[in-house]
Amino acid sequence: MKPRISIYLLGLVGLLQGVSSLSAEPVASRGVIDLRATDLHAESARLKGEWAFYWKNFQPDSADARRTYISAPKSWNDVVVGNGTAGGAGFATYRLKVLLPDHVPLLMVYMKEQGTSAQLLINGKEIGGRGIVGNSPETSRPDTVPFSAIFHSDASELTIDLKVSNFSYRKGGMWNPLYIGTPESIGRRIDEARSIEIFLGGILFIMVVYHLGLFSYYHSEKSSLIFAGFCFSLLIRLLTTGQRLWVDIFPDTGFQIYSRLEFLSWFFSVPLGLHCVVSILPGVVPKNFLRLTYLLAIVYSLTLLGPSSLYSHTVVPSQIIYFVCFSFALISLMRYKADRPGALLFLASALVLFVFTLNDILYTLEIVRIREIGPFGIMFFILCQALFVSRRFFRIFAEKEELQEKANLELEKQVIERTKDLSLARDRAEKATEAQKTFLATVSHEIRTPMNGIIVMTELLLESNLSSEQLESIKIIKQSGTGLMALINDILDYSKIAAQKMEIASHDIDIRGVLSNAVDLFRTQASRKGLLIDLIVEPDFPNFIKGDALRYQQVFSNLLANAVKFTDRGKIVFHCSPVMSPSERKMLHFEITDTGIGIPEDRMGDLFQKFVQLDSSSSRKYGGTGLGLAIVAEIVNLMGGTVRAESKEGEGTRFIVETPLINADDTSTKINVPEKDILGHGEFSAKKVLIADDDPVNRLMLTRIFAQAGIHCVQATNGKEAMDAFDRDFYDLVFMDLEMPEMDGLTSTKLINAKATAAGKPRIVACTANVLITDRQYYRDLGFYDFVSKPFTPNQIRLLVRRAFLEI
Repeated sequence: MKPRISIYLLGLVGLLQGVSSLSAEPVASRGVIDLRATDLHAESARLKGEWAFYWKNFQPDSADARRTYISAPKSWNDVVVGNGTAGGAGFATYRLKVLLPDHVPLLMVYMKEQGTSAQLLINGKEIGGRGIVGNSPETSRPDTVPFSAIFHSDASELTIDLKVSNFSYRKGGMWNPLYIGTPESIGRRIDEARSIEIFLGGILFIMVVYHLGLFSYYHSEKSSLIFAGFCFSLLIRLLTTGQRLWVDIFPDTGFQIYSRLEFLSWFFSVPLGLHCVVSILPGVVPKNFLRLTYLLAIVYSLTLLGPSSLYSHTVVPSQIIYFVCFSFALISLMRYKADRPGALLFLASALVLFVFTLNDILYTLEIVRIREIGPFGIMFFILCQALFVSRRFFRIFAEKEELQEKANLELEKQVIERTKDLSLARDRAEKATEAQKTFLATVSHEIRTPMNGIIVMTELLLESNLSSEQLESIKIIKQSGTGLMALINDILDYSKIAAQKMEIASHDIDIRGVLSNAVDLFRTQASRKGLLIDLIVEPDFPNFIKGDALRYQQVFSNLLANAVKFTDRGKIVFHCSPVMSPSERKMLHFEITDTGIGIPEDRMGDLFQKFVQLDSSSSRKYGGTGLGLAIVAEIVNLMGGTVRAESKEGEGTRFIVETPLINADDTSTKINVPEKDILGHGEFSAKKVLIADDDPVNRLMLTRIFAQAGIHCVQATNGKEAMDAFDRDFYDLVFMDLEMPEMDGLTSTKLINAKATAAGKPRIVACTANVLITDRQYYRDLGFYDFVSKPFTPNQIRLLVRRAFLEI
């Protein structure tokens, strides 16, 4: 919309408002108003004109009452009474006789604020009011919230007495007219007034939120923040004047509070408005002029520390000064370059606001008593500025996007040039990573597979009838194999960590069971050295948590192995308790304390380093790779926990591990909990088992384990033979090696599952020596029932087989 058209439209609105106010309506004369020809059902009547006035008298019918007539609504300041004039402070009674039309038994009266407390009587009967009227500051209490009341009238005329007292404001009296009509017509008037203010308040609130949002998005554009402050000051003023909506929102707010908010919003609305002009159109007014308006606002605001009788006297001087400031800004704006974007729109809105504000100032000064139309001018100004600021913001945003696009194009050129080199480097790194991954998988398979044969066959021999000499030899072989396997595991674990392939699973686990199992592994070794391992678990320590049982077992085993290895006398205490971290996070606290050789203070910093033995003599005496504690530190770190050590040479060492406590989802069934069931002979003899493995040692080991349980097995040397076996017969359980010639285990498993029906689907267990993937869910997603990692023990196989057969 062009500015000129906007001015014409707003001028028309103001003219219509004035014409409606000046239209023919009854006017009181000599204290009487005739409403007999007025349709009070259609429209309420305004009781304006000459009212009988009794200065400093609340008893107009008394013998000493002195009556005069004054025009109302208007303050009583400077009204000639007797030989003098009335001042702002005082009290008086206004009286008006109202001649009513016939057949209007139910009436309603409504009045806005009066200065500054009022009591309304009709035909001598009090029907309500605002505040407390009195003849002194002590007996009077101000309140200027609008008031309405319904009453019955069977008479053809009414006598209205309005008692007013003021000891709290610069002027007193009947500030605003009274309205009389039916409840319907008065209700429409009230609803209209409130609806306009609610509508304007809603727009102002939206403007505040919207421009704060713009500022939060683009901080360098300060005009949005300033405009939001300007709208907020206008919103506060709107809520604390007119219908006093503030009191509806905050009912317990008294006159002293909302009156101060009203003045405070007025003091700062002008400087904030000028600040908007300066921020949007730099140079339109001098910055020193803007600083002056803020200084005046601060000076005026200091008067709010005093009583209302003090700060209310700032109205006239502040209006005059601000009017001069606004006029200066308007003249400067008219001289501003019209070719600047938005200048004409800004000027048009400022002119409209100037005209409407001038009307309201004249209304406040009681020079012109048409109607307050300032809110409409303010709203037009705000909408224009919102449009201007928004367009400016999006223009800046578009310019920023354009610059960003140019910068991106330039950057793309540089990136294309650099990408060639980086892609080559990336390809080399990916090949190196893939080679390392392949190497790990190959080494894992090639080393752990034969170790599996050594360990399992050793355990099977231990379960057979052996002479004492043979038993001792087999135990030495098992001990050596177990030690070698531990060394291999350490090296592979370190390789996984270095390749960032180690993962921490998250399952519901029996943590107390994990602790017991870890300690049980070392009790025999400790007892041979005359050591006692004492496991202390606090009563409030949880039974079940969410975590990785394998990794917890690995951490505890490394630390307990260390404690047993370096302790020759005394005992080892494993203490477990829940604690609260400094950040108020629940943690599991584990302490493993020994009475061993201890650690020199100057070597504590090397404790968790890879391939580091703290003492060469210790290395020769106790052995080890120096990887155990480094792996512990890495695993605990991946768990989100911490590990540290405290030690004194010659007295012992304490390792402290803390990990986050995550409660289990379901404590009814847990995984990773070692079971104690034994695979009984002949219990599952009717079941059919297929072993698919290219390694004859592995096939032999598994066949012997099943033979001990009375279960017959069929063997296949590769995946194709496993497929052919399924074509001939159905098998309840399959142990499938993943690395086989001709057809690997994964391909064979997918083909077997594809042919199987829901009623006859076998349970296929993946046999793998791959240390990179130890997540059960990973194998289940591939179609396996479960997996077993090489090397395994006979008991692991027995427990897995029992669980599988029980679920069939």
